[in-house]
Amino acid sequence: MSIARLTLHHYPATRSSRVKWALHEAVGSDFAVVRVPLYDGAQYRPEFLRLNPNHAVPVLEVAWDDGSSMSMIESAAMVTFLADAFPERAFSTEYALKDLSYALDLAEQAGLAPKGAEVARQYLTAAAEAGWGKLYWPVIGRVIRR
Repeated sequence: MSIARLTLHHYPATRSSRVKWALHEAVGSDFAVVRVPLYDGAQYRPEFLRLNPNHAVPVLEVAWDDGSSMSMIESAAMVTFLADAFPERAFSTEYALKDLSYALDLAEQAGLAPKGAEVARQYLTAAAEAGWGKLYWPVIGRVIRR
């Protein structure tokens, strides 16, 4: 069974932004976006509450090629789902390290000292040096903890 269609219910500058980024990484522009006007109270309307009774974005609707579908309402689970569904895309340890390094460089330029992010960089660097650079980075954490 493969994915036929992805639809993200989204509002800018919310947790749905990370899912939108992950969708672009996983499938390019091959997904639909439904903007949910939060400041108009659209998340409290009955049609949206049927999608997410927690009245929040994001909601990711996944339609399968056999006609079945599912909806997801947790952004971290959506990103993990996309990485698992599209392992050949840019969710690798090398990509995460590049992205994190860029963010750390920006933080340094702003005079910030994000200590937790530096620990993450060391962790990802060690994973890449161990030959795990092409693997999906959350899986690496599971392997290392064994």
